[in-house]
Amino acid sequence: MVYILSLLNELPHRLMVGQQTLTLLIVVRIHVRQPILQAALSGFFCNRLRRITFTDNNFLDNLINDIKENKIKTTYSHDNCIEIINGKTCLKFDCSGFAYYYFQKQHKLKALQEVRNFVARYKNISEKEIKRIYSKEYMLFFKTVEPKELNYWQIISSPGELTHGDLIVYISPNARENHCMLVDHTINVKDDAVVLQVVDSTQFPHKNDTRTKEQKGIGKGEITIFKTNGKWNCIKHNIYNHNGDVWMARAAQNDRK
Repeated sequence: MVYILSLLNELPHRLMVGQQTLTLLIVVRIHVRQPILQAALSGFFCNRLRRITFTDNNFLDNLINDIKENKIKTTYSHDNCIEIINGKTCLKFDCSGFAYYYFQKQHKLKALQEVRNFVARYKNISEKEIKRIYSKEYMLFFKTVEPKELNYWQIISSPGELTHGDLIVYISPNARENHCMLVDHTINVKDDAVVLQVVDSTQFPHKNDTRTKEQKGIGKGEITIFKTNGKWNCIKHNIYNHNGDVWMARAAQNDRK
């Protein structure tokens, strides 16, 4: 048994973010011939992973706490997957990949499917070809579909109305600066500026952030959304102000109609 447990750290795992499920891919470096032992090892890892990351109700708060306490690793990556290496979970997400993952964990599958269906129609491709939803695709969905036609999303017109788990999408004239974030809570609300604490995966930590300047990946920090010329179209999420399109929305678990 001790020998078997010593092998566990030699088995890297990957949870790939799929359409609506997470699929476990186990790569065994040491050839295990007995099918029963293979099944036992797979079951051990699945149960162990669920205990580590997938049983929390206050998902964002518990996730950030686990990262701060070094129980879980995180890094910014376009791989958008979860790996377990040497016995420790590592969350590897970019901003939109993490948002997709969060909505999956909150059982907002119909909301995600509604966006996926729109993207398939917009791009004239099969829905099965869509691997994930990008920030710009969220924006196109919110911008194109009439609010009364939305079944599983509610457009939020003012950042002062945002609540925990709402989505903020920022689209910049420079596509490389596009970003999406999840709301933790509002800190200060004024007529022309709203300060919020957000949770996201980024290469550039925010003000009062749980990440250090050198850390990349999932964390919590403060941003400010400004109103200019009557529109909420400016975000300060590090030391700079960024002008662009800001879209805010709330995903529902059930059909609102």
